[in-house]
Amino acid sequence: MFDSSMSVVLLLEKADEFMDLFYPNNMDGFNIEDRDEIESYDNKHGLSFRCISFQPRIGLMDDIVMGLGTCEKSLETVCREYGVKRLTMYRVDGHYEESVTFDKKNGLKYQDRDGFPMPEDDALGDDETLEESEAEAG
Repeated sequence: MFDSSMSVVLLLEKADEFMDLFYPNNMDGFNIEDRDEIESYDNKHGLSFRCISFQPRIGLMDDIVMGLGTCEKSLETVCREYGVKRLTMYRVDGHYEESVTFDKKNGLKYQDRDGFPMPEDDALGDDETLEESEAEAG
């Protein structure tokens, strides 16, 4: 099961080469364990849209944003080299979420957060009681 996804719009002539960076065990690519192509579309203006699901070995920051292979190019550098117009990545691992966006004007943006509490993670302890102030209020 994949915990990450990416969509990218880039120059058609560079699309296959860029996507090769997201193949598992590519020593010149990103640190990807597995991937599945979801969608691919090219337009008459020389642009290509690609969408994949993938599994980084660690996470987006460590495997993708910080560096590429032995040359350790940043994702932003790679995006500019391959003519990426825009890119969006998202990863969720339990409660932890990561988001990466890139566009030519604003460059690379990375955000992460611990997600919202999940109802199934809550439980009632055998020794749990109402606090005195809760009992008076309710």
